[in-house]
Amino acid sequence: MPLVHDFVPLDQGFEAVTARLVADDRDALAQRLGLDELRDAVAQGVGHPRFHDETLVIPVRLKGLATPFELLDADVRVERVDEAHSHLMLTGSYEADAISRRASVVQQRLVESWVRAYLTRIAASLSSNGQSPVSR
Repeated sequence: MPLVHDFVPLDQGFEAVTARLVADDRDALAQRLGLDELRDAVAQGVGHPRFHDETLVIPVRLKGLATPFELLDADVRVERVDEAHSHLMLTGSYEADAISRRASVVQQRLVESWVRAYLTRIAASLSSNGQSPVSR
């Protein structure tokens, strides 16, 4: 299965971001990850968040509806950069949809674009002041 990896830098510290993401139940976590607002994919599962060193790891599985993938198995991660900044990233593998299997380079770019847009939506939802916390 092809791999995908992308990240967006955040103008928020690790503690602030993880405090907003970690939830008591999976429904609240799925909401914080924007999974309930996806129109082009359906969450098949959200795993328990876990901390590994200075990283928060949240496993997700998405079934594509109108996406360049049929299935995306990934980890959404938050990593510390310094006291005031962190990285929000997604690393995973996907199954290509039947139509796109023929053009793997185009397929990869489409999946990468989808992942970037998804990460940007999560980053915007993490902002407490209504402005995007994504670093420029």
